[in-house]
Amino acid sequence: MQVREGMTDVVLTIGPGHTVRAAAAAMSRRKVGAAIVVDPDAPGPGVITERDILHSIAAGQDPDKELVADHLTQNLTFASPDWSLEQAASAKDRHPSLAKKAAVKKPAAKKAAKKKSA
Repeated sequence: MQVREGMTDVVLTIGPGHTVRAAAAAMSRRKVGAAIVVDPDAPGPGVITERDILHSIAAGQDPDKELVADHLTQNLTFASPDWSLEQAASAKDRHPSLAKKAAVKKPAAKKAAKKKSA
């Protein structure tokens, strides 16, 4: 089985200045468990997951004041759609951040309209 078989065309993007609550609301509306965080001043994208939000809430932090930028994971490791699941698992072992990252493929031009933004 290849990584592409577990990928989705639905990608939610948010900015680092969004609150944790706004991120959670957008993820809930789109029925996704993670959002790609795009910061034009950062060297690459980040990601915030349901688990990141859960940890923030469990720590007693205010979701209306906490910013996504303070809870995202950066320096991501990406899996190629052509990789086998075994290759991706091996990369995950070498780069633990991959364990909580969804594989993201760039939508084709005709699918770009499906991209959902908050």
